Amino acid sequence: MGVIWVFAGLLSGRTKLTINDEFLTIGSDLWTYVKIRIPKIKNVIVVEANLRRKKNAKFEKHKIDSVKQAVSIMMKNGKTYQIIIKEPEIIKDELEKRITPSTV
Repeated sequence: MGVIWVFAGLLSGRTKLTINDEFLTIGSDLWTYVKIRIPKIKNVIVVEANLRRKKNAKFEKHKIDSVKQAVSIMMKNGKTYQIIIKEPEIIKDELEKRITPSTV
């Protein structure tokens, strides 16, 4: 059984989070990516990670590291993404910089 878990761990790869001016991308080398368009983000907050999933929950979870806080991304269409990650304040700040128009 241990060999199966090691093999599954090697196949899954490390989950990656990438932020640029257009997209927030969550994924790994072998699995499909989730792309979130930055202009469609309504709000970003840091919340306590809710590891229990309700049947009728209207959000998608993306677990990157085993921690107690998450970044909750509310979209303009009502959908919410929750990314459980270390140092969520850094991700929140980066996303807020991109969703808030600069006033130069």
